Amino acid sequence: MNDIPVLASLSSPPQGFTEVLCYRDRSLYTFFTYRDDFLIVVTGDADSKFRLQTELPISALAWLADVIDVQLGWTPNDGGLPVGTALVAQEFDGETIQVCRLANTRGSGEPGFEIKNRSRYFQTTKRKREQYFEFTDEVMRAVGLVEKFRALARS
Repeated sequence: MNDIPVLASLSSPPQGFTEVLCYRDRSLYTFFTYRDDFLIVVTGDADSKFRLQTELPISALAWLADVIDVQLGWTPNDGGLPVGTALVAQEFDGETIQVCRLANTRGSGEPGFEIKNRSRYFQTTKRKREQYFEFTDEVMRAVGLVEKFRALARS
């Protein structure tokens, strides 16, 4: 796996980071590409208070868009996954990426999704946790996340 620097400041990202999207939903979510190989999602409230950094291979983005938009977004009769399926995972460039359909995103009571890189971790004060971020359906539509994933996959 590539070693990706931890982003410490939005105002001075490390070399190779290019900002592609930023939105606020409780916290600030900033998306970067890193050397055209990874999508980096940084979640936090300010430059000095980032809570986590999630790293996803660019090669996974077309699949992510399809899983969110079609497989988990449509009924089985319309081409979606069977009823009761809420989690899908696949390996890309040696990293296992997982998408989970949520009924209670971030404890807000709103439906949405969790995207997790099960091959990369961040250290909390108590334990190592897999990298992940969550977003509601409303945010997904408002900022065009699926469309952004597709566009980055093609670039």
